[in-house]
This record gives sequence, C-alpha cells and structure tokens, in this order.
Amino acid sequence: MIIVLDTNVLVSGIFWQGPPNKLLNLWESKKFKLAVSLSIIDEYRRVSQELGRKYPKINISEIIDLIVFNSEIYAVKIPNEPLLDLNGYGGIRILKPNQFIKEI
Repeated sequence: MIIVLDTNVLVSGIFWQGPPNKLLNLWESKKFKLAVSLSIIDEYRRVSQELGRKYPKINISEIIDLIVFNSEIYAVKIPNEPLLDLNGYGGIRILKPNQFIKEI
C-alpha cells in the first residue's frame, strides 16, 4: 500500500502523540510506503523552514529530508481543490489518520 501524508499530518506526527504519530511509526515498521511529488516535497520543506525558525532546537528539516529520502517519488498532478473533495479521483481514497489506522 502506498500513501501520501498531508503536511499537517506529517508535522503533527513529528511533534505530538496520536494518530499522525502512529502513522509515522507504522511507516517506519514498513506497514506501507510513502509517496511524494515534487510539490509535496516543496511544501514539506517550506513548512519545516518556518517551524525551524519557531523551534530552533528541533531539526525538523533533517526529519523531513529523512522521510523524503525514504519515500517513493511520483510526478503526480492533482487538481487544485480541497483535498477531501478529491476522494475517489483516479481511484484515490482520502482518509483521515484515525480512519486509516482502523483500516490497516
């Protein structure tokens, strides 16, 4: 199974316990693969730079780089619409973290 992590989910998983953190632990245990596109990588890095200024003691850029390095890169073009509205587009399922955890 291959999934894409929304930036908010990724950041929440890094900073706090809960379903997003459990997703990162499941990925680390190789329960699924992460996929990223160039635009997702850009967003991850932009957010990590902003957070790095707020929390200089946490090297979030290094964490993001590790995640990107261990993900599969896809050249994906997704329509510019709210993410949850894309559920079903091209066979893609959009799930909130707790929904995904229940299914995996």
